[in-house]
Amino acid sequence: MIKVTLKKEDMQLIASILEEQLQMELPPDKVFQVRCAIQNDELMVLIQHPVNVSLETQKIFAVLEETLQSQSQYHEQRVKFYVRVSGEKVPYTKNSIIVKPKKIQEDSRIIGEEASTGSDYSTANHQLIFPPLNILNPPSPSPTTEDNISDNPFNLLVDDHMSDNPFNLLVDDNISDSSYSSDTLFGSDHSLLEESKDSPGEAEKFDPFGDGKNLSKTKHLSVSSLPILLGGVLGVAVIFGGGNFFLIRACVIGECKELQIAQQFKSNTQELIRQAKSQKELVAVQQQIDTVISDLKVIPQWSPRYQSAQEINLSFSDQSAKITQVLKALESANIAEKKTKTPPTSLEELRARQSLWRQAIIPLESIKPGNELYGLVRGNLSKYQSNLQTLNQQLLSEESWLKKLTTAKTVAESALKREANAKSDNDWQRVQFAWQEVVNDLKSIPSNSTTHQEAKNLLTDYQPKLRLARNRAKKQAAAALNFKQAVNMANQAKVYETQNKWQAAIASWEQAVQIAKQVSQDSSFYSQAQSLIQPYSTAQAQAKEKQQLDGNLAQTRADLGKTCVNKMRFCIFNIETRGIVVRLTPEYDQALQSNPGVQSHLQALQEALGVISENSNLPVFLYNSQGQERYMKMPQ
Repeated sequence: MIKVTLKKEDMQLIASILEEQLQMELPPDKVFQVRCAIQNDELMVLIQHPVNVSLETQKIFAVLEETLQSQSQYHEQRVKFYVRVSGEKVPYTKNSIIVKPKKIQEDSRIIGEEASTGSDYSTANHQLIFPPLNILNPPSPSPTTEDNISDNPFNLLVDDHMSDNPFNLLVDDNISDSSYSSDTLFGSDHSLLEESKDSPGEAEKFDPFGDGKNLSKTKHLSVSSLPILLGGVLGVAVIFGGGNFFLIRACVIGECKELQIAQQFKSNTQELIRQAKSQKELVAVQQQIDTVISDLKVIPQWSPRYQSAQEINLSFSDQSAKITQVLKALESANIAEKKTKTPPTSLEELRARQSLWRQAIIPLESIKPGNELYGLVRGNLSKYQSNLQTLNQQLLSEESWLKKLTTAKTVAESALKREANAKSDNDWQRVQFAWQEVVNDLKSIPSNSTTHQEAKNLLTDYQPKLRLARNRAKKQAAAALNFKQAVNMANQAKVYETQNKWQAAIASWEQAVQIAKQVSQDSSFYSQAQSLIQPYSTAQAQAKEKQQLDGNLAQTRADLGKTCVNKMRFCIFNIETRGIVVRLTPEYDQALQSNPGVQSHLQALQEALGVISENSNLPVFLYNSQGQERYMKMPQ
């Protein structure tokens, strides 16, 4: 948690900002008042509303938190919110947070809402009391404002009588009015926002909305003592001489130059403010106001014109504070405009600019059309709001591009892991697709983005990986295809062999061997393809031998056909694995039995079969029609 050291004006400004934001975000019939203070390095915010107003406290806390998030000076600041009903001492709910800048990450809320009834807060050792409003000597309302006061239940709270301390803590007389540090105003014995052992008597001293007495060291003289004092002063002046000059200079007798100048200037102040068309002209008007305020301070409290001077002084102080609010807003806008001229380098820088525009816009939005500052504010406010809207769009785009960059990094890490384990063609295709997605995301980030340079650097590393993955995927896919084709050609060769189509079988075996040799060495199919080359080559050689044998058998079949048929069929034949099998027909067997002369023909048939056996290098087996072996010839 950071330590906050803020001035009174800062507390007034943030209270004004929070109050204005609540009025804008919530229904117009809801009336709020907000006061702020610092205690023990914590920012405390008290919200007060009328009795007849029902609120959604969660929404109030959300609006306040979001508003503080837009104020970069409150980031990492611990804040406590309190809500109470007008006239009640005890807040009926509270909430504690640590203000975090808006991000895509976790919520900044660290402590949930703690809500209870007034009786819950009034228990021993945990009593938190905000006394009801105590309006002392309110100024008489002017005719021009009387009707408006009746419409607003908080109009009795007159700012002209607010204490310098927005929480009106009563401190020892030896504490200076100008002290505003957290240690001075919120001592451990007097803090009424600390949930500790505070006594009810001490709590009655606190009212952040009260128009209480002036708690400074200076004490007002009673009216009854004024004549005596004046008489004493007159006597001393006459005795010592020069009294006339002293009384005139102190605005006791005669004219009061300072008061006359202030009254005359007051009648022209609003017009001077309206005529201010620039920040410089407004500063000049404020300097005149501050000069008048300083001159009025010479009028002592015992002067009969002191009360009139104080009323004018208070009016000028309010005007000066309002001008300061506007000047701070214009200065924030000037800083934001200067920063806009240079390209942002980070998302955080854009958010800082957004915070500057909000610091400029929110105070200006509180200036209503009837205010003398409205003429200067109106033209600038619309321009600032337009600039903020443009910046908000740029922030949305930047967040989108940052998300793309983050996604690209995540996918790249996944692609590296897949690449290390990739084996199959499908694995390499997935690696290629992953790298392609990474490169596409990085290329989509425009040159005016704060993440462009980082995306460009990553592209330098990732594009070579995409090319490598693409090449590996192509090689792997080609290797898978070659391996599959080699296996298919081998299967086709086997089919041709069963059909005794030896020439087609030999060609298929040759293609299978060549395709297997084309499988890339750095593919996962290389070793499998190499194991196919040798058996496919052997099968090709065997097919060639069978083709040659089949060519020889064709001649053998032709010779057998001529031998077994001559006007009539003598025999039938079949070439089997064991050799040539020849069977005599039943008609020929019958002729052999009925005609002894046919025996000589059988002898010639056997000799012809022997020749065929020698030519074909195959054994010949001759059987009669009954299956009995009649002749057998083995080649020499």
